[in-house]
Amino acid sequence: MSRLENLELFRRELGQRPIVLGHRGARAHAPENTFRAFDEALEQGAEGVELDVRMTADAELVIAHDDEVLVRGPRTRVRLSELSRPQIEQLQLLSGQAVPFLDQVLGWQERTGALVNVELKGDVPAPSWLSRRAAELMARHGGRGLLVSSFDLRQVRWVARALPDVPVGLLFHEGQTIIERLGPYRLLGAVAVHPQLSLLDEARVAHFKAQDALVNVWTVNSPDDAVRLSQWGVDCLITDSPRTLLGVLGPRRRGQGAAHDTQSP
Repeated sequence: MSRLENLELFRRELGQRPIVLGHRGARAHAPENTFRAFDEALEQGAEGVELDVRMTADAELVIAHDDEVLVRGPRTRVRLSELSRPQIEQLQLLSGQAVPFLDQVLGWQERTGALVNVELKGDVPAPSWLSRRAAELMARHGGRGLLVSSFDLRQVRWVARALPDVPVGLLFHEGQTIIERLGPYRLLGAVAVHPQLSLLDEARVAHFKAQDALVNVWTVNSPDDAVRLSQWGVDCLITDSPRTLLGVLGPRRRGQGAAHDTQSP
């Protein structure tokens, strides 16, 4: 499947609502970045999930937003970057859930057909290695239904070159000045922009859409925001509670996509 074909899986169809992705799974309803949260997002009707990728001490790729996590046992706080994969596999989070790894999530994606936005974290010991290893795993997977994003310009550029069949997006937040200079995102090889909700207005969405960019917005938890963004034409809404947004946006019919898609009447 080509990058363009993969991109179209994430692009909203004419007359349809935006795609809904569970932020770290359905994190308002289940422990974030765990299989329980990912499954919950799909059960609530989301087309897929967004998740975070970090490094272990032995250069494996683990799913976690923060390097430090709370676990059961004598050491209640551990740093994933200081532990090997076998050590992490023995951990239980405070919720009782295991810490997933990227290769496991890619297997889950193949089984469920869910769309997956893989965010590569830049604050890791070796960002370039993380990018390289993630690209290897996703290339082996085949790439269908995957989208990669990062705040790190180097990671965006490297993955866009290494994975010609997987769309890549540039993340940005309100603390950055880069929002006013986002024209060069194309020079990085990105085909999507992932702005924080507070940065968007209708004119800015129209600007990106005129460039044929995929516009994926985080983190959208208000039904009013969801309706407004839908009217502006954004492609994906990343939310902590898919059920909340789907209650106002309604189901979405997709000719191809996640195996759990709900069809409109």
